[in-house]
Amino acid sequence: MAKRRRAVHPMLGKAPGRWENVLTVDPGLGGTGLACWASLSHGQVEPQEPQSTEIIRGGRTGSWEYRVEHIWHIFTRSLLLTQPRFVVLESQALWTGSASSMASAGRGDLFKLAYLTGGLWTIAIGRDAEVVLVSPNQWKGQLPKSAIHKRIKRALGARYPEHVADAVGMGLAVQGVL
Repeated sequence: MAKRRRAVHPMLGKAPGRWENVLTVDPGLGGTGLACWASLSHGQVEPQEPQSTEIIRGGRTGSWEYRVEHIWHIFTRSLLLTQPRFVVLESQALWTGSASSMASAGRGDLFKLAYLTGGLWTIAIGRDAEVVLVSPNQWKGQLPKSAIHKRIKRALGARYPEHVADAVGMGLAVQGVL
C-alpha cells in the first residue's frame, strides 16, 4: 500500500491548518514592519485582519550597526508583548534582472539586511517561536508595492503604511487571499 502524502501549504512548505498567534515581519533598516495575527489559515473564506501592527524605526543617526541593534532591541520587546508561536520572516533575494537590486547589493545594503534578518531570526528562536523564512517571490512574486497596497485595500478595506503593508501582505498571502 502506498504511503499517503501530507498536504503542504503552498507558500510555507508546511502542513496546512490553523496557525495560532502569528507575527509576520518585513525586515528593513529604514523600518521593520510587524503584523500580529490571532490566527491564520490558508483558504479562509473571509480574510483575517491583523490584531495589531507596528513599525520599528532604526533611526536616522548612528552607524548601520547601531540602527540594527536598536531594531533588535525593540523587536525583542514586541515579542515579549505578543508572544507569537509562529514568526513568518521575509528573507532576502537578489533580483539579477533588477538594476536597483544589483545596485543595493553593490553598496552592501543586501548584506546589512541579511544581518538584520539573521538577528531577528535568532531573537525569535530564543523566544521559542517557530520561524518560517519566506522569500519575496514566494509571497508576492513580481508584484510592485502599488499592487500590494491595492490588494490589501481590496481584501481588508484598509490602508497600511510602508513596511507594515508588506507584513500585512505576507499574512494575506499565508491565507491565500493576496
